Amino acid sequence: MFSERTSVGLDVHARSVVACAINTVTGELIRCRLTPQHADVLGWISCLPGPAAVAYEAGPTGFGLARALSAAGIRCEVLAPSRLQRPAAERGKTDARDAWHLAKLLRLDEFTAVRVPPPAEEAARDRTRSASGRDPSRPCMVAVAATLPHHLQQTSELRHLQPSELLHPHPVSP
Repeated sequence: MFSERTSVGLDVHARSVVACAINTVTGELIRCRLTPQHADVLGWISCLPGPAAVAYEAGPTGFGLARALSAAGIRCEVLAPSRLQRPAAERGKTDARDAWHLAKLLRLDEFTAVRVPPPAEEAARDRTRSASGRDPSRPCMVAVAATLPHHLQQTSELRHLQPSELLHPHPVSP
């Protein structure tokens, strides 16, 4: 049962996060575009009427945000994208609509959550995925997928690294 005052939906991407919060007492809808840095997301959520609960879809950016929110004492649900209920008449899919939809599903408790793996398990999954990505026609896609959970931006210097080198990122000179 939903017991928090504010329901927050996040549409998380590698370069931005679109957030939508529903204040369940007043009905107010608050929207914001944030950077994917955990501190920015936590800062915005801490300004909302509390307590708050957060939901976002599982994806290539990993589970670091869920761990950061949980460490800050904020309930975070990572939702299975294949199990989300989508409105039949939904015409255009936008980040803002997705965030609002996630906040609404969280408020109604109509979602299927996925388990957030410990960091060591997530790192092992990343290594397995990079090791199996030996298809020479897709090296750039493998490199981009390996950088997403670590919030690394694709640069010309990163393009020349092997996927196994990206699993333990080292500082990239500017």
